Amino acid sequence: MGSSWWTDLRLALRQWRKRPAPIAAALTVLAIGIGANAAVFSIAHALLLRPLPYVEPDRLVRLAPERPVSRHMLDVFRTDGRGFVDVSAYDSDRVALTGDGEPETLFAMSVSAHHFELLGIRPVHGRSFRDEASSPGRGDSVLLTHELWRTRFAADPEVVGRTIEIDDRPREILGVLPATFRPLRRDVGLYLPLEIDPSNDDYDGMRFLSLVARLDGEHDLQHARAETRRLFAQIRADDPSMLLEDEVRAVNAVGLHEAESGEARGAVVVLAAVTALILLAACANVANLLLAQAVGRQREMAVRAALGAGTRRLVRQLLVESLLLGLAGGALGLALAKIGLVTLTRSLADTAPELADAGLSTMVLGLSVALSLVAAMIFGSAPALRLARVDLRGALQAASRGSTGRQWLGQALVAAQVAASMVLLVGAGLFLRSLSNLHAVELGFATEHRLTAQIVPSAARYADEESQRLLWQRMLDTLEAQPWSEQVGAAQALPLTGSRWIFPIDRHDRAPAADGGQTAVARVAIVNDGFFDTLEIPLLAGRGFDAGDGADAERAAIVDQAYARTTFGGENPLGRLLRVDGEEGDNLRIVGVVADVRHDGPSQASPGMVYLPLRQWPQRVLNVAIRTTADDPGAAASATRWADELRAAVWSIDPDAPVSALRAYDDIRAENTVAARMLARLVGLFAAVALALAAAGLYGVLAQLVAARRRELGIRLALGARRRTVELDVVGRSARLVLAGLALGTVGAWALGRLAASQLHEVSATEPVAWLGAAVLLTLLALAGAWLPARRAGRVDPATVLRAD
Repeated sequence: MGSSWWTDLRLALRQWRKRPAPIAAALTVLAIGIGANAAVFSIAHALLLRPLPYVEPDRLVRLAPERPVSRHMLDVFRTDGRGFVDVSAYDSDRVALTGDGEPETLFAMSVSAHHFELLGIRPVHGRSFRDEASSPGRGDSVLLTHELWRTRFAADPEVVGRTIEIDDRPREILGVLPATFRPLRRDVGLYLPLEIDPSNDDYDGMRFLSLVARLDGEHDLQHARAETRRLFAQIRADDPSMLLEDEVRAVNAVGLHEAESGEARGAVVVLAAVTALILLAACANVANLLLAQAVGRQREMAVRAALGAGTRRLVRQLLVESLLLGLAGGALGLALAKIGLVTLTRSLADTAPELADAGLSTMVLGLSVALSLVAAMIFGSAPALRLARVDLRGALQAASRGSTGRQWLGQALVAAQVAASMVLLVGAGLFLRSLSNLHAVELGFATEHRLTAQIVPSAARYADEESQRLLWQRMLDTLEAQPWSEQVGAAQALPLTGSRWIFPIDRHDRAPAADGGQTAVARVAIVNDGFFDTLEIPLLAGRGFDAGDGADAERAAIVDQAYARTTFGGENPLGRLLRVDGEEGDNLRIVGVVADVRHDGPSQASPGMVYLPLRQWPQRVLNVAIRTTADDPGAAASATRWADELRAAVWSIDPDAPVSALRAYDDIRAENTVAARMLARLVGLFAAVALALAAAGLYGVLAQLVAARRRELGIRLALGARRRTVELDVVGRSARLVLAGLALGTVGAWALGRLAASQLHEVSATEPVAWLGAAVLLTLLALAGAWLPARRAGRVDPATVLRAD
């Protein structure tokens, strides 16, 4: 038995040597189809299927994921929540790590007691927090991530017990977290205990937290959602000023896996659908290729059958050839997937950093083998059955005269390829139109020749407002005096950087809600005097901030058009008062109106912004935007030079202030469209591949049809049929195949448009340009695929055909 299979394999390899060109074409097509699916499945596995690296991760939930919560809310969830084993709170902020080496800015996550026990994580060195967390004055400790331990402390196992300075505050290193641990927020370098002071009455308004809970074994996610809404309603009933009624109704709870998958989930689902279509088109193309060769092998199979080969033997031989082809195509596909995976992970790294270690896992390899085998069965079964059931008495004549039988299968496969092409072409048109719309969006501010950086001075050294005010006055003056700097803008959050501040702000003349609840909230940005000029944000009315907006002056505010429109309607907002947190002492006088800015990216309109002056609202951590004289601030040499000079300028004021996030603003803008660019390019590439496959399939079927009907065509021409009529008959068959594919593809294109709706910007799923473009391309495809077979059909020599017969 084993030798028989070995014989089949040797015969298959011999067939490869006899037909290298079609085998190479089939291998290329399969490699593209299987490779694309393997790469996208690797992404989907890492993002959607791979369990989170925690103990029983399916029992972990994020509570109220769209709304920060306060200390009081944490207490309510812990004491009154039903079905939760434990609830942990966490927050993150940038801190300055000083001491050995240059000062460094890190993201630090502050976590409440038992946070790591809740996740089921144990440090590889030392221990985690115990009663240090949540106790004011007892938080002089820190946990290191494995990456920081490796890069900053050279993986020293004796690091536990050492003291380091974080924001000028000595902290003892308690432990080192494992390399497999994945923080709940990206880019976290170290962990601090979350110090909660119940005596601090201002705490609820000053710090907002995120909650993660572990469900007990008797309750599910639906219970967590219901319990979250119940507790929020209880909180509002106890103190209506803490929550709006709409917030209670909108609150939710989601599984931690879903919460962590990020914005990349939708893009990956679309890519999975697209690559499935590519594999379908590839299988159809290879099946057509094998069917075309099946006609040429009828004589061979008839001879082998006459010599005693049974039907099972012939079927097995042909299936071995198909399996060998599928497995070889799968192996090449995995090589392509390895290359494509690097591109995909880089493109999605910012929206889903957990994809950084996505690779061709055992599951992906298994899937690729399964895809190869399934594909082989799909494209190999039809030719195998066709060739195995040859008519011994008529096979030799059929081999010489041709046969028109069973052409329907090849035509159906071509129609399927055309349908896949239609879907992908429409999809490519939609994504390209969406990308064009994103690029055409006016952000409302200038990014060219702008550099950005974040400066994080010590929290201990600059704890009071006066010291912060003096620091930034000196710091900004020094930066503006640099030869490469024309103007400097500063803000606690720059546009496009993703940071959000929300204050409870409303019109002063609008009475608070009857139950004491705040009637409105606003997005807030705290900026310096030069912020608007540096970013060229137009001032539409009133004035900008200036030296007169000092600490002792009346509090000022500048609003954008969106906020003025939604808050004041058609009324003039200049000179009007805004009320902060419902207290008379915190009124703001509107002194100016500026144009809208897309703070959250090109796809998001302004949410309505209130700008406050830095002089009146001092900050410790600021982001600076510098209008520079550099021709290309993003170029490597230029970026290195100005980065060194910027650090030197900052350190001339405070040598312990870390400087991070040094980037050209144009790069930040480009990152906001990376997912859209990736989808447009990949779907466009796949559409081009599918179009080429459909063209090849159409040509192959028509050429085979002409060859099979050569005798018939010769007789028709001999009886007086015009050559143009014969040519049009072939073209008509091509048109019918394309029309059938268009009809089928229309349904698929509509489904893809609905699936991808969340990834499109100002584009309808029925965008006429995309649909018309796809139809035109496929019509041209029909003409191109039919041209050469039609000319061959019209040039059949009747005398030669009849003499051969």
